[in-house]
Amino acid sequence: MQSETQKGLRISTYKYGKKYEKLVVEFFQKKGVKVLETNVFTVYGEADIVCAEEDRLIIVEVKGGKRLEEIYERFNRKKLQRLKLVGQFLCQKYSYKNFQIDGFIVVATEGNAKIIQIKNIV
Repeated sequence: MQSETQKGLRISTYKYGKKYEKLVVEFFQKKGVKVLETNVFTVYGEADIVCAEEDRLIIVEVKGGKRLEEIYERFNRKKLQRLKLVGQFLCQKYSYKNFQIDGFIVVATEGNAKIIQIKNIV
């Protein structure tokens, strides 16, 4: 049964989310981008992944699923506004002046996953 919850999500959904985030972390590591933290909680909200590249932080939001159109819709205005506040907060924490927010979409079908990066989503 999927009635148990973890952080308010069905466990199967939670597990898929973690898998998607892991794929994106591996994507950054292969590109030589330093991953500072994952699942960062602040008073303003959560960032799935925080990376550092050159002189800026990259705040990453990961969404996944099977249908691309539905995944895009989950990057809503409210979520993106919160991510801007999270980015400002984390810039102070890590002593960076600049940040960007990237969205990642993981489209998973029959054992395959396609990763789509949306740079500077805000």
